[in-house]
Amino acid sequence: MRDSFAHLFVGGGGTDLETVLIAVGIVCLGLAFLVQKSVDRRISIALIVLGAIGVAAAFLVPGSKNPPVSGPSITVQGQKYAIADIEKAMGDLCHARSVAVTDPEAARDDFLDAHTPLHVIAAALEEDDNRKAEARLLEVTVAVEDDLQKDSLGPDFPDHIVAVADEAERAVKVLAHERNVQIEVVVC
Repeated sequence: MRDSFAHLFVGGGGTDLETVLIAVGIVCLGLAFLVQKSVDRRISIALIVLGAIGVAAAFLVPGSKNPPVSGPSITVQGQKYAIADIEKAMGDLCHARSVAVTDPEAARDDFLDAHTPLHVIAAALEEDDNRKAEARLLEVTVAVEDDLQKDSLGPDFPDHIVAVADEAERAVKVLAHERNVQIEVVVC
């Protein structure tokens, strides 16, 4: 499912060109090592060259890791995140809450749209040493993530979405207070 990859991208990893080039380079170098004695030598050399080019090219990609953030932002783990993205995530969760019973697939999509900002909020709470709020948010988020790993959304999914929306609202209020920033929260 889509959400199982989301954790790989939290904290700036992302699917940017730099990450892809490094991955391709490492895969090619690994293949060259594994097949060096079982295939033609030219293939091993080609894999080594492709791997080296991929890794080297990753260092030439300009500024792909931290794209500029416009408007008000917060810094979490050394990276800026737009307040507007957090506000949008809160709106997505509010919508997910309102449709979780009648349209669980739409609620799932809304949750996935809000997923990365939820982890950003949790990381910010951790930085602010507010571990109780962080733990509560992560606990309810994990419940929904577990629901999404199943073949179909179970009967507890709507309750889990409501819990995420409620806890995210509380967490954002705590975050706004701790960081002394204005974050608009849609009250569901």
